[in-house]
Amino acid sequence: MQAQPGSFPTNQRSPFILLRNICFSPVGGALLAAATLQGRHPALWFASFTLLFRPSVYSLPLPGHVPSFRAIAAGRMVNVPKTRRTYCKKCGKHQPHKVTQYKKGKDSLYAQGKRRYDRKQSGYGGQTKPIFRKKAKTTKKIVLRLECVEPNCRSKRMLAIKRCKHFELGGDKKRKGQVIQF
Repeated sequence: MQAQPGSFPTNQRSPFILLRNICFSPVGGALLAAATLQGRHPALWFASFTLLFRPSVYSLPLPGHVPSFRAIAAGRMVNVPKTRRTYCKKCGKHQPHKVTQYKKGKDSLYAQGKRRYDRKQSGYGGQTKPIFRKKAKTTKKIVLRLECVEPNCRSKRMLAIKRCKHFELGGDKKRKGQVIQF
């Protein structure tokens, strides 16, 4: 039987198909390929035994792999409740805490670095220090400010969470099977 150019004869298995099975078979791809090679392609026997002993070197990840939680959180909205029951160091036990988002305070004109910078900038000579222009990140890490609600305590602490594009404090909870109304 004559094979067409660019195709394989129908009575033989192609090595390309076998290699594709090795790469993408979910469980024990190398073992599956080695079993199908018996008595068919003697030239590929060495490759099959190598794959039997070191399958992780030659196997590729599955095409439908599950992304990490960090990748999921980076694109979705994060909704945090306004109160959280967590450990208070001052009280020595779990207490309800009021949750707010930390915001950076206004820069002081009298900090040593600012005083030095202003003095260096004064007079002639143009810009004296480099201005950073290669910003890579599009999001900031969210920092939560936790305040103990115990009247005698009121201790505060910070808790950093992951990066996210949209952050919401005390928004509506998602419910399964609920119809979205506009």
